[in-house]
Amino acid sequence: MKQLSVFIDESGDFSFGKESSDYYLITLVFHDQDDDLNHLIIKLDEKIKKVSSNINVIHTGPIIRQKDEYSSLTIDDRRDLIFSFYHFIRKLPIRYHTIAIKKRECKNHDDLVSRLSKELHRFAVSHLDYFMSFDQVIVYYDNGQQEIKNMLNTVFSINFTNVEFRVVRPLDYRLFQVSDYLCSFELLFIKQAAGTLSKAEKQFFYKPQELKKQFLKELHKKIL
Repeated sequence: MKQLSVFIDESGDFSFGKESSDYYLITLVFHDQDDDLNHLIIKLDEKIKKVSSNINVIHTGPIIRQKDEYSSLTIDDRRDLIFSFYHFIRKLPIRYHTIAIKKRECKNHDDLVSRLSKELHRFAVSHLDYFMSFDQVIVYYDNGQQEIKNMLNTVFSINFTNVEFRVVRPLDYRLFQVSDYLCSFELLFIKQAAGTLSKAEKQFFYKPQELKKQFLKELHKKIL
């Protein structure tokens, strides 16, 4: 049976208050399960352990902002982690797609949900041939936000007959961490263009053009 894995992560919130996010992004990472990734994962694990034996999960945002379990790492160590993960993703036989919505263009919570749903449905319909080339589609999401959970169930169930939904933990799947990386960097790219990068985000990149040219340019070739 030919199976397609879809790993999904999001960035943003559904509130519209003063402290709410400016954007909402959803990133979907697609992997044909016939393509073996074990050799790449083993090499990545070795590189991560050279930086820190205590690091198991690559969580892009906290690494860049020096938060949580990465707070004691130097900027060089944190950049080593991101560079290693970037080269890992570059070699992966995957495709991905990101939906990005500027929230100030939405009227309210319901309008934001509606726009995201329409964009996800439009993407699924426009790539039916790709999805239908697989016998089964397995959707992995951490159920972080109920709106996204409902949206995924609705859109994928309507468009595809053989769909399975699984709850995922970041620790369990490197490909879920890949969706986090891609979602995070697509947001950083948008924020840089808008001139809204935080101080910590600016400090992580040695040159302004590094964000796009070093961390995203090659990966954009994987966009579906």
